[in-house]
Amino acid sequence: MILSIVMYEILDLIRKRSVWILLAVYTLTSFLLLSLENIQNYFPYVESNMILLLNIILPAFLTLICFAALPSAYVQDREQHIDELSATCLVGKKLRNTAKMAGIVLFSLLVTQLLLITTVLLYTVIGHPNWSTEIVHVGWDLTLFPVWPVSRHLVLSAVCFSYGAAILSAVIGLISYKASSTVSSLGITSMFLLFEFLFHKFSFPAVLKEINVFVFLQPYYLFVMTLLHWSPFINLLVLTMVFSPLYILLFWQIRRR
Repeated sequence: MILSIVMYEILDLIRKRSVWILLAVYTLTSFLLLSLENIQNYFPYVESNMILLLNIILPAFLTLICFAALPSAYVQDREQHIDELSATCLVGKKLRNTAKMAGIVLFSLLVTQLLLITTVLLYTVIGHPNWSTEIVHVGWDLTLFPVWPVSRHLVLSAVCFSYGAAILSAVIGLISYKASSTVSSLGITSMFLLFEFLFHKFSFPAVLKEINVFVFLQPYYLFVMTLLHWSPFINLLVLTMVFSPLYILLFWQIRRR
């Protein structure tokens, strides 16, 4: 029963035209960047085409897809697809809302994997792959220690993107759930996006930046967000504790309505 509702929600989000347009643009952008023979001629502080995609391009498109598809998930039609479901699937409004939220989070994880798979396939075919290349400088503001190869950085990226996408989709889903209309949801979400942008633009206090959602979509930030720079695993545990109240609030809001 619940699985049927979750699948309906995921399929509905996948059908959105904006999702496929952004995926197509990302594929084209990745193709063009990976076609560059020497990335350092164009981006002096980036040692690998793959690292440029993982730390800058992919997070931007993942964020755009979440903001394009998710804000209207609840308010567009609170009983979406309910007429298409059998009578055995009518399990109550609270449970349906919970299943819808699960669909939102799973959709964001699915998009994350699609972007990663696209990146790896393109890198393998046209990017002159060297998975053992050691990366010292990531982006423009961080030197990694110890030095990691591209393959290990890819694994870390997959974990970080999945974690960040789950948090971001939960925040957007909560806004959509509480908003009274699609316009309200889009407006609140746009303000949220502006608020997050200001965090980066004007360098608010470090404590506030540590709970900034968008930094989770860039893997190398795991090295600068806590005192344990050498341990991404510990950093993930810290972030889980920081954001656990969000999921508790989300569950409470759905159960009380």
